[in-house]
Amino acid sequence: MISWEMIVITNHWKWCAWSGGVVALIVSCAAGCEYPSNEFVAMNEQIPSAQVAELRGPFVSADLVVDRDTNSTLLVTCSKDAVIRVFDMKGHEQRQWKIDSSIGQVLLFTVSTRTDAYAALDHNGEVVFGRLSQAKTIARGKAKIQYPRLAFSHDGKWLAAVGTDVGQVWQTADMSECPEFLREDGVSRRVQETLAFFKEGDDARFATAGFPNDFIDLLALPSGTVVRTLRGNERSDKRFEDLVTTPDSRFLVAVTTASLHLAVWDIATGEIVARPKAFPTGIGNRLKVSEDGKTLVCSQFLHSSISRAGFRVYRVNGWTEAGWVEVKDDAPKSEWENLKILNLSIDSNGSTVATLHGAGQVRLWQVPTK
Repeated sequence: MISWEMIVITNHWKWCAWSGGVVALIVSCAAGCEYPSNEFVAMNEQIPSAQVAELRGPFVSADLVVDRDTNSTLLVTCSKDAVIRVFDMKGHEQRQWKIDSSIGQVLLFTVSTRTDAYAALDHNGEVVFGRLSQAKTIARGKAKIQYPRLAFSHDGKWLAAVGTDVGQVWQTADMSECPEFLREDGVSRRVQETLAFFKEGDDARFATAGFPNDFIDLLALPSGTVVRTLRGNERSDKRFEDLVTTPDSRFLVAVTTASLHLAVWDIATGEIVARPKAFPTGIGNRLKVSEDGKTLVCSQFLHSSISRAGFRVYRVNGWTEAGWVEVKDDAPKSEWENLKILNLSIDSNGSTVATLHGAGQVRLWQVPTK
């Protein structure tokens, strides 16, 4: 079922002042984060946005891709019962097919526009690789654990599944697995639950960090050798929740738990070059960057007596914040699962964002590009 509604976001955030100064939030998180409603600090105004469609699902994924034949943007989703559905940008279903009769309940699903590929991981550890245009399975693999993350590289040549102290990496040309990542010691012990691919010259690289870390390891592919380590502020740059790199492999962006800022590293120099402001981040924040490299989005979910669910939009040029898009304001606790963003995707030019929510529904948003 698709429900339609147009939402214009209004600005109601106010600066919290005390004794003539701005109050900064000092927040610690364990299993969750609680923020008193009167302590929210606005970093920028909300931006006008339109919710174009809501797809009830339930889905486990939401990816925006470019159709090779028409050059139009499409939404690709997958449900737990392994049915892939493709929608246009108005939420109208274009086609659907079941991945494979032998695959079980799907836990993770991801796509790559560059290689027309998709990958799914089921609850039994079965990994299925396929082609979107052909709507069929082309290869299979086996996962060691039920991984929390599955992602393609920007160029679509690599696929990785990662968890704490364990990971697997495949080359998509022939779906062959990098054997070094299967070892129980060495490489596998350096892998954590976040990942981001990038390139240095012609060499493929893999960035990984986790919740207990205060550093980011950069690994060579396919060997898994640690090339170098990125570090930032020992107090604020830790408890990593997600990493993303720009398509040109120049910058790496990290979001951490209970932070007032994102951290942006220049990969070549290893230095932090920007700290875009953000709301105090809760648990499960996700980052995505548009394929043209101009727009970054970060999902956020905050809760106390009221909740704030939405995503922030940043311009990569200068790392300025465009503003905040709110899914819904002042929601009661009973609606938190429907609001919380589990993942998000952004189209190639940064004008459309798809958000996947805790109850399995997907929302499509139009956001200004300037």
